[in-house]
Amino acid sequence: MKFFYFIIFTGIFFISPYLFGQFEPLSMGARSQGMGQIQTILNDAWAIFNNVGQLGKIKQNEAIISYTSRFQTNAFQTMATGYVHQLENKKDKTNTKKLGTIGAGIERFGDNLYHELKLGIGYGINIENAGIGIKINYIQQFYQHLGSRGSVSIDAGSQVRLHKHWQVAASISNLNNAQLASDYGANMRIPTIMRAGILYEPLQNIKIVTEVEKDLRFEPIYKMGLEYEWKKNWYLRTGFSPKPSIWSMGLGWKSKQWTFDYAIQPRHLLGFSHHFSLNLRLF
Repeated sequence: MKFFYFIIFTGIFFISPYLFGQFEPLSMGARSQGMGQIQTILNDAWAIFNNVGQLGKIKQNEAIISYTSRFQTNAFQTMATGYVHQLENKKDKTNTKKLGTIGAGIERFGDNLYHELKLGIGYGINIENAGIGIKINYIQQFYQHLGSRGSVSIDAGSQVRLHKHWQVAASISNLNNAQLASDYGANMRIPTIMRAGILYEPLQNIKIVTEVEKDLRFEPIYKMGLEYEWKKNWYLRTGFSPKPSIWSMGLGWKSKQWTFDYAIQPRHLLGFSHHFSLNLRLF
C-alpha cells in the first residue's frame, strides 16, 4: 500500500509543475468540524488555526490538541496542537486594558511516506467590538526518498460584533502568495483562500453560522452550521455544504477547565472521518 502511495505522489511531484498541493488551511478542532467546517466566525482557542482575527477575544490561557482520522487511512490523518496566551500589563496593575493574545500552533497531515507540516505563530487584539490578527507560518512538504521543501506564508483575519445577536468575520490564508520551490523545477503554489462568515444568535443557547469560502482556483463553497446547548455545558452540532456535498454532526462538553469535542463526517464510498479535540484552560 505504501508503495502505491509513493507512485502517486512521485507522479504528482514530477509531472505537474502547476499542480497545487494539499496545503489547504484545514479546519481545526472538532467543534468547527461538527459545524460543517466553519472557520472564520467561531471565537475559541482554535482561532490560532482557523481565524487569527478571533484570537484577541480569548480571555484565558489554553492548551489545545486534536486528532483527525480520515477513512481509516494513516495517509490522511491530521494532528494539531497549540497554545494561546493573553497578554497583560503586569507593570501597571491598575490598568486592566488587555494587550492582546498571542498563540502558536503545529499541524501535521499525512504519514511517514508523505506529510505536510505547518508551524505558525500569531497575534490578535480586540478593540471594543472589533478584532484583527496576523499569523506567520512556516510550511514544509516532505516526500520519502525525495526530501523536503518549505516556505513562509502569512494569514490575516478580522471580526466585528454588529449587534448582541450578530457577528461577522473574515480571513485570508497565504496573503503573500507563497510558493514551494523545488530543485526539479516544479514549483507548487500554496492556495490563497478567502473566507467570510456570519453568526446569528437568536437565543443564548443557539448559534446559527454561515460561511463562504473562495479558493482563487475554484468556485466558492458555501457552508452552514448550527450549535445548540441542549443542557448546561453540553452541546449538539451539525453542519453541511451543498457543493461539494459534505454533512457533519458532533457533540461537545465543557467544564471549568476542560473542553472535549467530537465530530463525525460520512463520505459516500470513502467512509467516515472522526475528529477529536481537547482544550485545557490554564489559570
